[in-house]
Amino acid sequence: TFAANQPDLPHPDEEEERARKESDRAEKRAAREAAGEAEEPEEAEQEKEAESEEGRSRRGGKKGPQAKVEVLDESGEVVRTFEQPAQLGINRINWNLRRDSFERPETGEPQEESPFQPSGIRVLPGTYSVRLSLGDHDATRTVEVLPDPRENIPPADRVAKYEAVVRAGELRDGLAEGITRIYRTRKDVDAVLARVRQALDDAEDGEEGPGTAEDADDAEDEPTDPNKRLQRAGQRLKKALTELEETLWIPPETKGIPYDDDKPWNIAGRAAFSMTSSNDAPTAAQLSFLRRAEEVVGESLQEINRVLDEDVAEFKRMVADSDIELLPEAEPLEIP
Repeated sequence: TFAANQPDLPHPDEEEERARKESDRAEKRAAREAAGEAEEPEEAEQEKEAESEEGRSRRGGKKGPQAKVEVLDESGEVVRTFEQPAQLGINRINWNLRRDSFERPETGEPQEESPFQPSGIRVLPGTYSVRLSLGDHDATRTVEVLPDPRENIPPADRVAKYEAVVRAGELRDGLAEGITRIYRTRKDVDAVLARVRQALDDAEDGEEGPGTAEDADDAEDEPTDPNKRLQRAGQRLKKALTELEETLWIPPETKGIPYDDDKPWNIAGRAAFSMTSSNDAPTAAQLSFLRRAEEVVGESLQEINRVLDEDVAEFKRMVADSDIELLPEAEPLEIP
């Protein structure tokens, strides 16, 4: 619970806030009229948008002033971060005693806006620091998380289960980053191919259309034109990236109900899911799932690194020779 007093914070009473906003707008209009200035159409649109954002903020959306909360464990690691709309006067924020959720790949798919922020597993009992930030102000307090009195679990067993679940989540985080890099690299390759296609068109020496990744291996002879060689290399790289991605998980755009039990993404997910039904010590079977996940995820990250270090690096050299630089360097992936 905290008190806030900043000029840009909305009033908790809707009628008061509406009156305040209207008063501000009236003052601006009067100032423009006194200066002999006409209201610009863009300003009117901005006022409408501000009113819309204010409404979304009151309904729990992400617009408007936000109070940021960070929860740190005893080692100083941030285990939970979330935001909540702030208003003038007394505010209350609740932490559900959970960590941040594990990562998912960024595939460019549109994400539906939600006022609810995802969270992960429950934290262990212990002392935590809660840091609140609003504008230029921040404050930190400590809280003590107590064990659930309904659960008679030895502390060592609880810690073992927690660490095992976090480990499984870290494996998925590594895969999520790898899949995200594949998507971003493929997008950059598309940008290079578009530039090459334009260069070929400008030289009136291009092929019919940019072709497809499948066409890349059908041609018997390698083209002699540097831009066509770069185009062919980009098509092959896109095909290799797509095939690599399909070994890791089932891409969102996949049709039907494909078999996914052998995918590293699902193997790591099952390892985590199998342990979330209780807080007692992990069983031998659960630890076996976890070891299997570590094995397949490690192999997958090695292959992702190989493709990035060899295939992508070679394509980047070709791009550099063509004065097109769109593929930035990235650190090798590894299991945390």
